Amino acid sequence: ANGAPGAGFSNYNVYVRSSDTDRTILSAQSFFAGAFPANTSGITNTTFLPTGQDVLPIYSGIDTQDYLIRGYTKCAAYDSRLLQWYTTAEFQAKSAATVDLRTFIGNLIPGLNV
Repeated sequence: ANGAPGAGFSNYNVYVRSSDTDRTILSAQSFFAGAFPANTSGITNTTFLPTGQDVLPIYSGIDTQDYLIRGYTKCAAYDSRLLQWYTTAEFQAKSAATVDLRTFIGNLIPGLNV
């Protein structure tokens, strides 16, 4: 059926949303290029490129108004709970158990907060 991976893109069955960064938009494009491979048999109502690749719209919004994809970066309650979690015995134990690995990675990548 149209809109199923490998069967062709349909704007009635597929909606793509991404955060507004080049990395995530390109990731969405790459994923859907694999899910909806190029149609080499000719031009269809969704293939406008000479390669036969479907043109998929990827919707995104500006970061300051993106509460759906990256809402966790704008939520005071989330920040508060995260800070509380850092003080738990579970987090402290995992932090202690991974200190050697994090130190090793930190030495490989100066400036990385590990």
